[in-house]
Formats: sequence, structure tokens, C-alpha cells
Amino acid sequence: MADGIAAAKRLLQAGHDVRICTSPIQAYQYCVSEKFDWVCQHLGEDWLQRIILAKDKTWVRGDILIDDKPQISGSLIPQWQHWIYDQPYNRMQNNPHRVSWSQPETWAQLLT
Repeated sequence: MADGIAAAKRLLQAGHDVRICTSPIQAYQYCVSEKFDWVCQHLGEDWLQRIILAKDKTWVRGDILIDDKPQISGSLIPQWQHWIYDQPYNRMQNNPHRVSWSQPETWAQLLT
């Protein structure tokens, strides 16, 4: 995502415990390794320890989950607040927490 790498690094520099929570695609055997390769290439090897691979993101503990998927469902009640990463296909969703990395004023709200 445009400006997402810089934003993730800024959040980390501001003292936040930033993690990359991602779900594997079941029908693609190289999905997991390609996700790790992408993180290493674009964020650096240090970020590999920040990856959380979870088919059900409701099992992940945290304060905020930023995801472009408008509805996150799973087997647990999420402990995090869902912020939607703004995309044309999810703009019809009614969610007060919307972030766009190209608009610093929106992701700066995460710091407050």
C-alpha cells in the first residue's frame, strides 16, 4: 500500500508494538513463504519477527487491527478495535475508524 511502509515504521518509532497480522490463502502453496519474502524485502529482516500468521484474526490480541477487509469474523470476540484501511471497495461500510496511509491526518489518530 502506498505510504504504508513509512507509516508502519513511524508507528514503531513512536513506541507502538507494530505487528503484521496476515492470513494465508489456502489454495496457494507458496503464499506463506512469499509473504515472509515480501516483508523481508520491503521492511527488512528485523520485521520478520513481527509477523503473525493467523487464519482467524480474532485470536490475535492487540489494541487496533488495521485491515482493508470491512468485516473481520472468527470464533472469538475480538479484543482489538477494527480500523478499516480505506479502499474503493470498502467505502460503503459504516465504520468510524478509517485510515489511509496517504493521508497522515487519518493515521496520526492512531497515535492518540
